[in-house]
Amino acid sequence: PIVFTADDNSAGGWEGIRFNTSSDYGDASSLMEHCVVEKGVYGIMVVKTDTPTLQDVELNDCTEWPLYLYACDLIPTSNVSASGNPDNRAYYAGPITEDRTIDEASWTSLEVVFGNVTIYSVSNPTLTVEAGSELRFLPGTLLDVAYYVSSVHNNYRGGLHAVGTTE
Repeated sequence: PIVFTADDNSAGGWEGIRFNTSSDYGDASSLMEHCVVEKGVYGIMVVKTDTPTLQDVELNDCTEWPLYLYACDLIPTSNVSASGNPDNRAYYAGPITEDRTIDEASWTSLEVVFGNVTIYSVSNPTLTVEAGSELRFLPGTLLDVAYYVSSVHNNYRGGLHAVGTTE
């Protein structure tokens, strides 16, 4: 495998890998296959983008979340594992300012835990949660649909579509 690790061999010895907003512009795409990411503050951070694809990736010995997803779809994964981290789950949080879909039921790599998620924008974005998904939120967090800023008397709209099945 390809190994990404800290030079000083200590957990938290580097920040980790971040895929940021512009990492999917134009024809850009990212694939990590047969890789080990270890000893970062985070393993992999995905911020407001729908890339990378992760296949056969190990996320080990990070001091924070091994996979941190911020305001994005659940990225394509296959056989992603995490060990030796304070919490071996993926963490998802952030503002939803454009239409997004969470299909947690078909996302089989790591369990996902949610922090604060706010759905809002003047463009009226919708968060769609597919049937069969189970969204687990950390204590003290919330899923906030729409947002009002009293100082400027501005309502930011947003919607939630969560239609399950009887089974």
